[in-house]
This record gives sequence, C-alpha cells and structure tokens, in this order.
Amino acid sequence: MKNRRFIFGFVAFALYFLTGAACIVVGSGLSHFADKLSTDIKTIVILGSLYSLGRVSTVYLTGKLVEKIGPLKVTIMGIFLMGLYLTGIAYTHSFYYALIFAYIGGVGMGAQDTVCPLFLSVAFPDNYAGSLSAGQGLFGLGGFVTPFLTGVMLMNKLPFYFAYYVLLVFAIITLIFVLYEKKAINTILNQKGNITLSEESQIKPLFTKNKVMAFTAILLAAATYSTTVNTIGLYTTTFAEYQGFSSANAVFLLTVYNVGAVIGSLIFILILKRISAVNILIVNNILSIVIFAILEYIKKPTVYFICLFAAGFLLGVLFSLIVEITTRIGYERISVTSSYVAVAGGFSDVLTPIITGFIIGIFGIASIYRYVFISIIITTALAIIVRIYTYESRGTYVNSK
Repeated sequence: MKNRRFIFGFVAFALYFLTGAACIVVGSGLSHFADKLSTDIKTIVILGSLYSLGRVSTVYLTGKLVEKIGPLKVTIMGIFLMGLYLTGIAYTHSFYYALIFAYIGGVGMGAQDTVCPLFLSVAFPDNYAGSLSAGQGLFGLGGFVTPFLTGVMLMNKLPFYFAYYVLLVFAIITLIFVLYEKKAINTILNQKGNITLSEESQIKPLFTKNKVMAFTAILLAAATYSTTVNTIGLYTTTFAEYQGFSSANAVFLLTVYNVGAVIGSLIFILILKRISAVNILIVNNILSIVIFAILEYIKKPTVYFICLFAAGFLLGVLFSLIVEITTRIGYERISVTSSYVAVAGGFSDVLTPIITGFIIGIFGIASIYRYVFISIIITTALAIIVRIYTYESRGTYVNSK
C-alpha cells in the first residue's frame, strides 16, 4: 500500500510540477523569445496558442490511448514529448521550428492530463479530491519556478533559455524513475482494454439524476473557469498599469494572485475532507463574484492586492475540483473523462485571447475585470446545475446510468 502510494503519487505530482513549469515557458521570457527568434511580441504569442492547440487537439486521443496501450506507455510518451519541447524551444532560433516544438509540448501536456487523475485515484483513493488539490498546488509551483529560473539566468548574464535545460533535467529524472518502477506500475495497473483497478483503488462515484445534464454542465464550467483564470493571467499586469501601478508593482500584483492560488490549493486539501467538491465549487465562485464587485468600485492599491490574493486563494483550487467531479461522474473511464475536461479547458485557452482582444479593442482594458466578473457568474450557475443533478451515494455504490 505504502509503495503504491509513493510510486503513483510521486509520478503524478512530478508531472503536475513539470507541466506547470513547461506551460509558462513562453510567457516567462516573451520579449527574450522575440529577440531570439527575430520577431515581435505580437507574433511570439502564437507559440502559446500552438501549445494550447497541441493539448486540445490530441488530449482525447491520448485518453483513448490510455485504454488501448495503458497509462504507463502514455506517461513515458508524454514525458519524452515534454523533454523534446524543452530542448527544442531552447535550442532553435527559427520561429517556425519553435511553432512545431510548441505544438509537441502541448501534446505532451495533453498526455499528462489523462494519466495524472488516474494515478492519483490509485495512490489516494481515500482522499482523491485532496490529492487533486495538491496536484494543482504543484502545478502552480511549477509556474513559479520557470520565471524564477529565467530571472536567475539573466541576473548571471547567461542565456535565458538555459532555464529550460534545468527543467529538462527534472523531466529526465522523472522519466528514469518511471522506467525504474515500470514493473511495479505494470503489476498494479491492468493495461488491457478499459483499465480495471482493484476495488480498493477505485474512486468514490458521484451519482447523477441526469448524467448528460450533469456532465454537460461541469464541462462548460471547465471552459468558463479557464476563461476566468486565463483572462486574469493575461491582463492583470496591463490592467494594473492602466490603474496607475508602476510596472514592478503591476507584475507583483499578478505574483500575489499566484501565491494565493498555491496556498489555497494546499489548504483546501484539509477542507475537502469535510466539504464536498461541488459545494466548494459553488461557494468559492460566489465569494469570487463579491471580490470582483469590490474591485469594480474600490480602486485602491491595497484593496487590489488583498482582493487578488483572495481571488487566487479561492479560484486556484477549482480546476482540480472540476477534474474530481468529472472523473467521479464518469468513474468507469477516468482517463477518458479527465481528457474531456482538458479539451473544454483547452478550447478556452485558444479562444480567450481572441475574444478578450476583441472586447478590449471595443471597450478598452478597463473592461477586462467585468468580463471576468461575468464569466464567474456563469461558472457559478453551471456549478449550481451540477449540484442539482448529482448526489452522493449512501451505503454500497452501484452504477448510475
């Protein structure tokens, strides 16, 4: 039991950290990438879109691959592709090759999207929701490490992309660990057809009054939630500068939001032992509505810092809750149902810059938090629908069709 918990927990958490670090590679060195690839910032952001496209266009296929060839081979493939991405994006000086490597990195992330929830369901069947929250915290920690390493390289007058070689070393270590524990992983997982885990390692099902309605609502919530956090991540710095913040303080404001997200993800591990994921999804969104309403009417620097920290604290955990709810509804096929969440979020990743760019073009940057406010309201309504159409079982669990 302890060995199983350590092996599957370590692999899942390592992958969460790696994907969190890798997905912010382009954003952490935007202007430096533009210089390296002899282009401008408006063009270089396409790398981020290609990364998201690689994830969303293949994550469903990798979910099916988990069922066909098993999660171990998909994990190895994903780590290899992430390593190839980190190597290629650091080495190349061609924008067009960089586009290819960005797409490959997105495919690698999609592979991890499908296996991580499955591995956590094996490692922590008794606290699946909490383990997903911890994974989200490590994902956020990875998002801190990449810009930190980039800054260290620049401070020491080294090429900024040397930071990605450091991340590559971590990917190689993770791959070596997976290969070393290959026999143990294969012993636990059945890799033929649908994955059948022992009764002890199956997650607790979430029953539905109408499975289509509940599933549709939670996937739409995944999309609107991704819209919320993508918009905050993309425009908080620019919005803060518009409100009169210095460039340094504007960047720090986004950092405060991310700190709140990491802390919240870890604290909610304990809260999830007492309160259901669906209820937290509703309450946290309602509180976030209040926070962004305050930001609309009280425009003081101290208020911005407090509210952005609180928003990060409340919103940072929600993606893991959405994954948990989705996989519990479709618990018979964890890898495939978790891939649906990645697809929904991935489409939002691709479309959000386009939609928000259009909105800013018409209404200006001052309107961007109003868009966040509306997207949170929609997510709240969808979460309430999920609450109405799902229920916890009592006694013996049976399949709910």
